[in-house]
Amino acid sequence: MGRPHALLLLYPAQGHVLPLMELAHRMVSHGFFVTFINTHFNHARLLSAMPTFSNTNPSINFISIPDGLQPGDDRNHIANLSKALMTVMPLHLEELIIKMMHEQPEHDKPTCLIADGTMAWAFDVAKKTGLRIAAFWPASAATFTSMRNIPKLIQDGIIHQHDGSAKTPGAGQFLWVVRPDITRKAIIELPKGLEDRIGDRGMVVQWSPQQEVLAHPAVACFMSHCGWNSTMEGVSNGVPFLCWPYFADQHLNQTYICDVWKTGLKMIPDENNMITKEQIRDKVEELLGDGEMKKRAIEMKEIAIKGVEKGGSSFENFNTFVSAIKQEV
Repeated sequence: MGRPHALLLLYPAQGHVLPLMELAHRMVSHGFFVTFINTHFNHARLLSAMPTFSNTNPSINFISIPDGLQPGDDRNHIANLSKALMTVMPLHLEELIIKMMHEQPEHDKPTCLIADGTMAWAFDVAKKTGLRIAAFWPASAATFTSMRNIPKLIQDGIIHQHDGSAKTPGAGQFLWVVRPDITRKAIIELPKGLEDRIGDRGMVVQWSPQQEVLAHPAVACFMSHCGWNSTMEGVSNGVPFLCWPYFADQHLNQTYICDVWKTGLKMIPDENNMITKEQIRDKVEELLGDGEMKKRAIEMKEIAIKGVEKGGSSFENFNTFVSAIKQEV
């Protein structure tokens, strides 16, 4: 038998691509060949954004299948996108796997499928084609556990069965990244003349190397939507947070940052669901004046780094996963 060949299938949304790509490179370093499966739409965007991307590692192959939407459809409409994926992609994925099984040499045939946890239908396809399967969860373990236990939370009265609501317990310089959405459309338009008024007090850009920026000693705090990628990067660099979540797992991540780790402050919307400039100013001043919060952020950084070093929990867990997925069916 040749080296193991993993198929990696991702959900086509921002925040899902980078962690699965990191996994692909980790698996290659452990002897895998990886086929990275994207949608036609995202595949084209990925390659156009990084023309030499597909040639960076000969052990990673990039291919794509249809997502079920037309070129002009709104891919930011999560419900429509997810419905199209579940309706159209299973057949295309099955055809792709069968084709690879028939056409590739025995030592190059796929041996396992690792799919984004939001693409659970893919596991039925993998079982039909005889591949080992694993789910990749791009958010936090706490979010996964919470979703897995929704029936129990309803049973215990923590989540109300009918309405879904939950019980809850009782000026320096800046860099502002205003990035386009996944379809390259601008999410907001800046007020006319804003950048001129900012002058040398700050910088507004469409993209920045977030990991490198957060690692810079001049960074005093990180105002974030609390996506899991951003949360991990902030924690691993010892940076306190100003939390402004708006979607999915971001609210739970905020709870960990502010209430469990105590390395950040929450932005509280007013009666009009707005965050005022006065609150932002006050929260920044409060955060920068709290030396204990910065101290805890550094402690969390040390814990995170130890986890991925040799002998750390994440290091050992990944080795266990690799050993399990390499086993023959």
